[in-house]
Amino acid sequence: MNGDDSRLHSRILLVDDEPGVVISLKRYLEMKGAVILEAGNGLEALEILRRDTVDIVLTDRNMPGLGGQELLQEIRRQWPNIDVLLMTGLSSVQNAVEVMRLGAADYIEKPVDLPATYSILKRVEANRKIRLERDRLKAEVALRELSQVITSNLHMSDLPDRIAQLIVSTFKAGDVTIQYRFADVDDESIFWRSPGLPTELDESEQLLVVEAQSRGEIVQQEMGPRWLACIPLLSDRRTRGYLLITRTLENGAFDAQQLDLLKVMASHVNVALENAHLYHVATREMRSTQQLTEIGRRLNSRLDMENTLDEIHAGIRSFVNCEYTAVIHLDRSVHELTIELRGRSRPDAQLQNELREHFDERVTRINDAQFHWQTRRFNGRYEYYNEVSGRVRFQSWVPLSDSYGIFGLMGVIRLAGENFSQLEVRNFMLLSSSVSSALQNSLLFTSQRRLHLETVQVLSKSIDEKDHYTHGHSAQVAAIAVKVARAMGLGEEELIELRLGGLMHDLGKIGIRDAVLNKPGKLNPDEYSHIKTHPLIGAKILERAPHLHHLIPYVRHHHERWDGAGYPDGLRGEAIPLAVRSLSIADVFHAMASDRIYRKGMEVDKILRILRNESGRMFEPRMVDKFLDLWDKGVINQDDINFDPASETAG
Repeated sequence: MNGDDSRLHSRILLVDDEPGVVISLKRYLEMKGAVILEAGNGLEALEILRRDTVDIVLTDRNMPGLGGQELLQEIRRQWPNIDVLLMTGLSSVQNAVEVMRLGAADYIEKPVDLPATYSILKRVEANRKIRLERDRLKAEVALRELSQVITSNLHMSDLPDRIAQLIVSTFKAGDVTIQYRFADVDDESIFWRSPGLPTELDESEQLLVVEAQSRGEIVQQEMGPRWLACIPLLSDRRTRGYLLITRTLENGAFDAQQLDLLKVMASHVNVALENAHLYHVATREMRSTQQLTEIGRRLNSRLDMENTLDEIHAGIRSFVNCEYTAVIHLDRSVHELTIELRGRSRPDAQLQNELREHFDERVTRINDAQFHWQTRRFNGRYEYYNEVSGRVRFQSWVPLSDSYGIFGLMGVIRLAGENFSQLEVRNFMLLSSSVSSALQNSLLFTSQRRLHLETVQVLSKSIDEKDHYTHGHSAQVAAIAVKVARAMGLGEEELIELRLGGLMHDLGKIGIRDAVLNKPGKLNPDEYSHIKTHPLIGAKILERAPHLHHLIPYVRHHHERWDGAGYPDGLRGEAIPLAVRSLSIADVFHAMASDRIYRKGMEVDKILRILRNESGRMFEPRMVDKFLDLWDKGVINQDDINFDPASETAG
């Protein structure tokens, strides 16, 4: 709800069986800035609410079938965060009180007074904004409190009760059930219920838990006199337990914002329970904990891959007595699997073959679509080069994972003696988190180094062939596109990619003949066809650099049009990625505003008129509106046209 305070900023659903009322309200409210959806009766309205986002429902009270009053009650039950206004021809204080008692935000008298309706909607918007901000602040407070619970309550005896109290106070919940099975001990778990509840789940609760855990997502359902929601607790992509929360019918179902908050809180609860359990285990072995902390500190101080691997193997050997340590890791950026074996003595040929068979066996057990490679290499380093023979007697392995899944394994191998102790295995597993993080940091560092090198190679070729103008234009277009895309809601990672795509978008012009590219006059048809090949040329260039493949859409599609009349692929509408749409409008804007060899840059007012005229044809209407709004607010301004790429340091 930003921008001009005189305009409406809501998505409003109009529900009335009188088309004339809907048409007049729709025209007037759209002129005031609202986005309008229409329904002819209460049943149609419910269908729209199930599939679309709505802020306010403006409904007639008396309609055939499902009337406005019944619709209000259903909205209050299923979507309590939507504001409802009832339109009625009965005007009295008693009527107003009755409408408010039913849960309406306000009422509007019929025949509808358009200015009065606008004033009421502005008031509802203001109250809604305050309420949503209050809910947001309440959510932040709840998360802070939960963080405090996590950091200050490491004793399992009172942690579930503290978590339940926080959930009850945050969500106006009734009862809470927490069930959790710890990741490292199969037979150790907790089952906690609010005081007064039966010691076991009833059949309906069990069915809801099974559904939530099988789907891996929140499930809520109305059961008798209550709403019941089940939130699965996940660890390493495995379901470890659940939160079961009840609410009264009066408080209604959890809305979308509350469900999102529950997901975040569930992850915090997961961490809280695991931390408490780990604390319980770690207090019995304080020296080992201190040792692991020191190893983790050293690992986090390393970026170079060889130094990181040295620290990993030294760390493992410091608390696990073994002949060999192994780290298998996948560099997804180049699809290369590396096997690192370290030990005191060099294994002879027979033992080395046996070790490699064990490596292959472990790797093939990883069932993860992300875990694939094109090349493999083996590195072995030993303290002494006298050969040792024997057979693998005991081995222990733990997976190494990141947000995409498993990317490697860490193993210890013993040729003689007793099996690994529980303490050794526990510490080995605890170390895997630090090892995963350290390896990912090193892989990222290596990848970035490689990325910079390859990017410089690609760009240097274009610089050799073309003048500085193309780079300056690309940098300015990238900066404008990022501003538009940020306002359209893209996240920071997407914006970083968009900036790179903007810098690369005209890369294909290195393959365009200079006589065409720098022609001081109008291009003939053959020349125009030739210059239209630059998106495909640029895409072909990027195909040679695997780590830049994600930038190909920006290079290939920045001349596509919303109406499908663009090139080279004739993409239409939503088929054009949102970030590329922001790049296209930025490219056209800057091209028209810039001086060219054959003309001076246009006046901005004229350019903005062209953008308006091209809304729905060349550009997505939403994108044009956002661009014009950013210009009006000064977010995009004359400096973006006269931008000096050498001064650009941030996104």
